[in-house]
Amino acid sequence: MSYTKSIIIFSVVFFLMSSLTSMAKTSYVTITLPEDVVMQSIQDALPLSIEPQNDHVEGTLVIDSISRLEMKDNGIFLQGQVLGSNMVVSTRIGDQDLRMRIGEFRFPLTCDLTFRYDSSRKILFITPHIVRPEKTLKANNANAILPVLTLLDKREYPVSLAHLQGFNTVIGQRKYSVVMEPVDVQVSKSQVVLKMVPKVSKRN
Repeated sequence: MSYTKSIIIFSVVFFLMSSLTSMAKTSYVTITLPEDVVMQSIQDALPLSIEPQNDHVEGTLVIDSISRLEMKDNGIFLQGQVLGSNMVVSTRIGDQDLRMRIGEFRFPLTCDLTFRYDSSRKILFITPHIVRPEKTLKANNANAILPVLTLLDKREYPVSLAHLQGFNTVIGQRKYSVVMEPVDVQVSKSQVVLKMVPKVSKRN
C-alpha cells in the first residue's frame, strides 16, 4: 500500500469514527498531501505513459524519470526525462500530407503544469506549458524533438477521478465499505489539497 493511500484511509477512518452517526451529505474529508509525498507517489508510478491528445502524433511516449518538482499556486514546476519510441508526426504543407518518422529518442523535459478540476464530470485537466530544449542539445535531436513538443504543448490532458479505489474498514463490530467521491482538487505552494465526500455503506 502506498504512503499516499495510507494517509487517505487513515483520515477517512478517523472521520468516520468521529462523525459517522451524524454524517450529512455535505460533509467531506480534506486530505493535504505535502510536496515530498506527491513527488514520491509520482516516482513510485514511473514510467508514466503520455497519451497524445492529438491526431498528428503517433507512437509511445513515457515520462521515465522525475528529477525536480516544485509546487505553487495552481501549478507544478517539473523537470524529468521523456522517452519516445516508434514516433511519427504528421503535418500538412500546402496540399500535401507529410509523415515524419522520428523513431526513438530521449530528451530532458522542463515544464509548468496547470490544473483545472471539473467536479461535475470528476475529471482533472492537466495542461503542460513546455520549456523548449536548451541550445546545448545536438541539432539533429532538437529537430526531432521540436515537432513533438509543439503538438503536446498547452493541451489539456484529462485524468478521470470518477473511479477512485474504495476500501473496507471495521469500526467496533461493524464492517463498512467506503467509496471516495472527489469534489475539489487544489494545488498550492508545497501541497495538494483533496476534498472528498465518503460514500459509506454497511457490509453484511
